[in-house]
Amino acid sequence: MVVAYRLGAMHTRFRALLPPMFGALLKRYPQAPLKEVGTFAPKGSDRSMGHALISDGTIKFNLYWFAQDPAVLAAAARTRPDMPLGNDTSLAFHGAMVDEPLHVVTHEFGHCLAVAHKGAEALSRQWWREACLNPGLAPAAYALVNPIEYWAELFAAFELQAHIGPHIDEMRVFLGK
Repeated sequence: MVVAYRLGAMHTRFRALLPPMFGALLKRYPQAPLKEVGTFAPKGSDRSMGHALISDGTIKFNLYWFAQDPAVLAAAARTRPDMPLGNDTSLAFHGAMVDEPLHVVTHEFGHCLAVAHKGAEALSRQWWREACLNPGLAPAAYALVNPIEYWAELFAAFELQAHIGPHIDEMRVFLGK
């Protein structure tokens, strides 16, 4: 599959970093329907790193982060606070996944990959429900937002070897890895 990279507005170092990262993921998961990687200009105070438009195989990165030197995003990733979950427990926002942009590339790719796997949505919903009851299962606090984000964060944790647990083991089996 040929991916169109529309990264002209990105910092030059990001333009060099991202295609090889996606290339490595596509080599491992050629079934992912990724067609385009681009950017978007943030509206207002949008500080998200990126998003996947899975209906058309597009991943876009926020120019708030990706037009700046990569050191800015890297520093921000290491300073994300823990999120309180109640009962005196907390979980890091992106767990142990603080290597940016590798984490966000892998996370967004995970959204695309889920489309290629029948049953991924139902399985992710099951895992998410279990993790909502037992947050220690989650690879990151952000994974608890909804089943879609649970899949993407779990996939990133799996690929980056940043978390252990039964859901990682089940994802490995599900993906045949």
